[in-house]
Amino acid sequence: MHRIGSAGAAIQDRWYHLIGKHDVESKRRRGLTDAVEARSTPHKSDSREQIAAETEAIAALQVQLGVQLTQTVSIPLPLGGRLELDAATSDLSVLCEVFAHQGRPRGGQIHKVARDAFKLIYARSVVDRAPPARLVLCLTDAAAAAPFLATGWMAQALKQFSVDLVVIDLSEPTRLAIAAAQVRQYR
Repeated sequence: MHRIGSAGAAIQDRWYHLIGKHDVESKRRRGLTDAVEARSTPHKSDSREQIAAETEAIAALQVQLGVQLTQTVSIPLPLGGRLELDAATSDLSVLCEVFAHQGRPRGGQIHKVARDAFKLIYARSVVDRAPPARLVLCLTDAAAAAPFLATGWMAQALKQFSVDLVVIDLSEPTRLAIAAAQVRQYR
């Protein structure tokens, strides 16, 4: 087996991370156990905090809406493929997307919320049920929701297409974890 130097190992480790071959056993087979065990801090793009926040937000959303939600729902598309939503009821009468961000959104984050809203609108058309599915865009911070509650075109579009904007208050530890992750991720 060919051994590569430490710089080469770091490059190879990053390449394997990018293409999805980043499991521990794969790294051990390639002699990169030190790289695996030495990385005690999460990668800058790691989204564990956002996933945990989404789970907490969905639990709170269930209580607020009075429905049982299933997290990560996949809907088959008419021409093949699937559409994945953050949560939905089992009968698809309520479809949800969650944006776990703390603070005012900037640039691409505003576009992410717009994409989530568009995804919900499309999902409702695919589900094609009577009465139409309720669409819920859940945000986890009042400052993050502010641009979508004002009188701008995006706020008006959400109302026009019957996308309900719900703000869920997260626990203090979760809010702090998201804020720390955003700093790490430069968001």
